[in-house]
Amino acid sequence: MKFDQITFEIFKKAIEIYLKIAYPNGVKEKSFCYQNILNFNNSKNISELFSIFEKETISYEGTRKKIKYSARLGSEKYPYLKEKYEYTFQKGFDEVWEAVLKSIEEIECQIMQKNSRQDDNGLYRGKIESDFCIFAIGDTAWQNFKYYAIEPPFIRGGVWVSGRFQYKFILREEENGDTYVRIIGEVSGFEIHVTNKVHFFKSNGFKETMMLERLKKNLGLPYELKEG
Repeated sequence: MKFDQITFEIFKKAIEIYLKIAYPNGVKEKSFCYQNILNFNNSKNISELFSIFEKETISYEGTRKKIKYSARLGSEKYPYLKEKYEYTFQKGFDEVWEAVLKSIEEIECQIMQKNSRQDDNGLYRGKIESDFCIFAIGDTAWQNFKYYAIEPPFIRGGVWVSGRFQYKFILREEENGDTYVRIIGEVSGFEIHVTNKVHFFKSNGFKETMMLERLKKNLGLPYELKEG
């Protein structure tokens, strides 16, 4: 079947099947994806249905460009989980770079390293890596792991000293002057009693999503921020 043969009914049925699996108990609370799901449920034609999709230009090595459409619908267990946490801002590289630094400063975290360069086409590339940002200390660490990580392993008798999150930002100037940003995050914590070592967990996407929203705020764009 070709793309132009896919009807509104087929699109809507496919998304309904996904939502039924992703939310077995129904969407009962206003999650980060609630408005998209509400717009989907209220859509009456293909144009209204497409309003829940976000258009993004993806660049491959600064030369090939493709248009990508994606809809954030989440799931009951991990509403923020995505394959990548990325956004292309219609802002200059320097402005976005400064917004990243400001956003890290706002959460009272430090910069571990930062570097930028120009490629052979004169376009800027850059990486910014935060320090390990503490989000919990002592007894609250394990509970917070369950908020920010995907199924962190339970250590019987474990005593957690702290919970931490590290951000890695990849920035890329596009030929049209836009700036692409990708955020890679990782949850970690130090367990002192049983293993006496640092453990690393896969993030569930909440903090990466909130950091993108914080970037939008600091760039003067509409945002939806759910943490201080």
